[in-house]
Amino acid sequence: LASLIEGFLKEHNFLLCFDHPGRSKFSPLARNALGFGIFGLMVLEACWSRQLALPPGATLPMAAIAHLPPGRLFTTDAWADYLIYADSGRQVFLDGRNDLYGPDLVRAYLTVVEARPGWQEILRTHRISVMLVPPTSAISAALASSREWKLSYRDGTTAVFEERELSRSR
Repeated sequence: LASLIEGFLKEHNFLLCFDHPGRSKFSPLARNALGFGIFGLMVLEACWSRQLALPPGATLPMAAIAHLPPGRLFTTDAWADYLIYADSGRQVFLDGRNDLYGPDLVRAYLTVVEARPGWQEILRTHRISVMLVPPTSAISAALASSREWKLSYRDGTTAVFEERELSRSR
């Protein structure tokens, strides 16, 4: 392989031969090209030979995505980022780019996540019918005790709540 590379470099005038001992046979351009080429091959090898994996203990709603009913979705901003990637057709209330949404929507998001007074009205105003939340969160407890919502899926990472039919007809 080295002789092939050297032949290619000679053929394309990347080599400068020096008769001085200790001096490189490669021009600076050839050394840079070779370095970038080797780096590129290493990156390609790393990408092709390994599948990207999540670290142990990662808490993303991977299993829950298969259990999400259609409808307008509210979830955490971090999970919304994942949903945008994993289910690109799904619209989310707010994602990690919360600086783009403005302070009013961020306050509304925090009101819902923390289950502060007025959270139900925010969900009604934005016609949210599906909630994907951490099962031990304040909003999960509030949804579980609400007659307007029913739990449709739960695992160790997530809880999915759906708006009950009766509350939709209002």
